[in-house]
Amino acid sequence: DEALVSCDKCEGAYCLACSKTHLQDPIHLAESYYFCQECEEEKATKYCYSCDQHLCTSCNGRIHNKGKRGQHKIE
Repeated sequence: DEALVSCDKCEGAYCLACSKTHLQDPIHLAESYYFCQECEEEKATKYCYSCDQHLCTSCNGRIHNKGKRGQHKIE
């Protein structure tokens, strides 16, 4: 699996499955972030509940700008 979660605390990168165990420790959770699951280059700043994806601002704007995806719940 590709590394989609980065932890600044331990300087590690984890796939989504491994990150679930790693991020159970609050020390690591505070120092971690997701990479965008579309471009896989930028830090994710948004989460789409409908797509179940972590997205950067640019990809979120491109994907969720019209049609049915424009109505997805984004945080």
